[in-house]
Amino acid sequence: MDYHAQFRLANDPEASQETLERLSRSSFELIRGAVASNPNTGEKTLLYLALDSSSHVIENLMANSKYGDIRSV
Repeated sequence: MDYHAQFRLANDPEASQETLERLSRSSFELIRGAVASNPNTGEKTLLYLALDSSSHVIENLMANSKYGDIRSV
């Protein structure tokens, strides 16, 4: 799958949890960042992304209200 197809999937709110989890391990930070901001991304994947060293990924993660809900538990 090419970069653009991966990026579109990472942004798709109807993408499956399996797809988003796989994309969260991409070598491309923009794809990981898109997964971090996707409102459909599961808790397990969001917590995995919290360990990412990319500031872009972390910024997108912090903007995801679902992640904020997880952190407040």
